[in-house]
Amino acid sequence: MPLFPRLLLVSILFSGFASAATTAVSLETDYTGAPAFSINTSDTEVRDLSNLSGLTPGQSIQVEFTPSAPAFWEGFFYYPAGELTVTWTATVEINIDGNIFSFTDTWTLGPQIVPESGAGGVYGYQFGADPESHAFVVPWGTDLSDVTITLRDLTSISSGYFTWSTMSLNGTLTTSSVPEPSAMALSLILPAALLLRRRRK
Repeated sequence: MPLFPRLLLVSILFSGFASAATTAVSLETDYTGAPAFSINTSDTEVRDLSNLSGLTPGQSIQVEFTPSAPAFWEGFFYYPAGELTVTWTATVEINIDGNIFSFTDTWTLGPQIVPESGAGGVYGYQFGADPESHAFVVPWGTDLSDVTITLRDLTSISSGYFTWSTMSLNGTLTTSSVPEPSAMALSLILPAALLLRRRRK
């Protein structure tokens, strides 16, 4: 058998993780009410990721959340004259069988000086940073039938107040097997060894 097909076969055998469940997630918080200097609202969804048919038994399981777009904020706030800073904060918490993993996206307007003539109320919207995937590894045997994912809107304003604030985030949750370190090392060593053998001929 020629060396190149052997090398290609080994690379295919050890490339990537075995994948199983994939499910869509759509989260949206909402605050409408009395004037508030800071927001603390949340939205939670529950997903069943217990389908393990595509995973390798005994191997650790990676649960990955991949946003399909940046976090999106929309709302209304009033700001007086003086120094103004608005800080938008979207925190995501994923609870997997009691193991809580989280990440936060924060972006800011200001500080900037608002003149007396510029004070007033404004409707606005903002996008967060470019979306990034976040992966968490749990042992084989972890209960994946009741995975919860929560979006928290922790937006705040240095002066003034909000009367409406909504935060939304969409994406997917995916499970995959994580190869043991020895298998991952083998996937690197074998192609390198075959390439070295080819060069020596």
